[in-house]
Order: sequence, then C-alpha cells, then structure tokens
Amino acid sequence: MKFIKYILILLIIFLTFLIYRIVFDDKEILILTNNDPIREKPIDAPEMKDPEITPCVYSLWNENTPCQSTEDLLNEKKEKKGFYTIRYAIFESYKDAQQHIKKLKTLDEIKKLKLEIETVDQEKIIRVKKGDTLSRIAAIHGVSINELVILNSIKDPSKIKLNQKISIPLSDKYRIITINMDGYKETKRICNILVDNQFTCLIKSQE
Repeated sequence: MKFIKYILILLIIFLTFLIYRIVFDDKEILILTNNDPIREKPIDAPEMKDPEITPCVYSLWNENTPCQSTEDLLNEKKEKKGFYTIRYAIFESYKDAQQHIKKLKTLDEIKKLKLEIETVDQEKIIRVKKGDTLSRIAAIHGVSINELVILNSIKDPSKIKLNQKISIPLSDKYRIITINMDGYKETKRICNILVDNQFTCLIKSQE
C-alpha cells in the first residue's frame, strides 16, 4: 500500500507541475513589421565546411612539376601565337611514342619540358584510272567505301571520273611534341642538344 501511495504522490506532483507550465508559463508574442526582416537560425544547423580541393594534375614524366588545375592544363595545351613547337618523331603506335619519351627524358634539358603525344592523320592521294570503281579502290587499299565517300565528299559512289583525285585514309600515327616554346634561339638550342644526342628535331612556328 505504501508503494501505491508513493506512486500517487509522484503522479500528483507531476500533474501539478504540468498544469502550472500550461497556465502560467510566459508566452512570447512575435510582432512582424515590414521594416524588420526576419532572420531565422535553423535548429542544429550544419557547420559550414571548406570547399573541396580543386582536382589537380601532375606531369606523368616529371615528379617535380607543381599541381595544376584542369583549366590551367587545358590552357597550356593551346598554341600561343608567336611561340614555337618542337616536333621530335613520329611513330606507328602510341606505345612506341611513350617508350621514346622515356628515352628523351634521359637528357637533363628535356626533363624540364612538357612532352605530349598528338595523333597525326595520314592520307595519300591517288588518281582514278580506267576501269576503276570506288569499291575496287577501297578493296585495294583496305578501307571501306563509306570512308572514301566521307573523306572525299562523294555524292554518288557509282559515279567517279577518270583522273579524279581520291584521298585514301591511312592508319593514324603518333607524334611527340612540345608546344609554346618561347623564343627561336632557345628552341634552336634545345634542338641542337637533341641532334647531338642522335635524336631528331623539327621546329615549327605557331602562327
């Protein structure tokens, strides 16, 4: 019985406290005016986090190059007017070009440069002979009729003229280059180093 009495007493105390809060607790009245903007602070607002670090790219061949953003990297791939391009060599496969870059990087002066591999579109020109058809030309050179039609802008594949020039697409090749060399004198100096070490080098002006 005593236990029940204690429970009843506690229940009465709790109900009394609850009624007091409902009846006598102060209530805030919010008056809104047009001149006072409301600024609410969300409950348990998440903390502001620092923005994620911009992804960056490092040179594949030089470990000491600084981190670059994607935008900077794209800008560097654009040829600047008045600068020069060094062309090193052309290869049948991309893998051979990669291997040659490793050889080039054994030279201290070349280690400082950025070497890239570009795809070189190859084609040759032939003239239509008597008895030639587009399908026969395609078969001889191992290409499709559709490739010849697109490359040569041929409207009707069944109608080609005698002595007409036909461009034949060849397999792509891969050339190693360094673009945006500043100054012919410096570019020529690098080329001389390459030639002295049994490498090929060609300088092209960026116009």
